[in-house]
Amino acid sequence: MHRRILLLTALLLGPALASPAHAATQTRTSAFEYDASSGLLTKEIIEPDNPALCLATSYTYDAYGEIKGARVELNLRNLK
Repeated sequence: MHRRILLLTALLLGPALASPAHAATQTRTSAFEYDASSGLLTKEIIEPDNPALCLATSYTYDAYGEIKGARVELNLRNLK
């Protein structure tokens, strides 16, 4: 009975079931800066050591600690 179910599933799904998908593994690096008095996040930097992929977001807050603004910076020299 189980063989019939597996065979039917294989026929319905086709190659998706027959061959597993393989993806390349990548590791991302992030850095964070915090305000010393409030402890709130002031800057998030993705890929700080790679100028081609670096993306930095700076945050400003209101008196209640809610995000008032965010500024995104990226390396424009690498855009074409």
